[in-house]
Amino acid sequence: MMQLLRVFFPSWKFFDELAPATAIELRHSDGAGEFGPWTRCECQHARGIFINAQGNLAHACQSLLETAVREVSESSGSFGTSVPYRLLVGLARFQLPREARRFQFRVSVGGDEALLSAEHEV
Repeated sequence: MMQLLRVFFPSWKFFDELAPATAIELRHSDGAGEFGPWTRCECQHARGIFINAQGNLAHACQSLLETAVREVSESSGSFGTSVPYRLLVGLARFQLPREARRFQFRVSVGGDEALLSAEHEV
């Protein structure tokens, strides 16, 4: 009888385990000096019922970070030419202030560095 009742009640096991947080940090230079300190890039979550562009952007950013970390762990060394890497470069450029001329980013999982980019020109 209990087996039949379980069909009507979903299993919520996907809430059992939490994954470590994945984050992207960015540092930039105005071209003349050294790089500044690392700053964490945050996509703001906006709440909306019908139109939620900021929330969609935040989910896309998080999904990109998780995909990039997975591909780094699976790649054999040529990650710098992959699509997730180029998308991360674009995401970092989107977060830069106007005065930036060079930048570098890193992706961390649970505080541990998973990816450190090369220096890029704006």
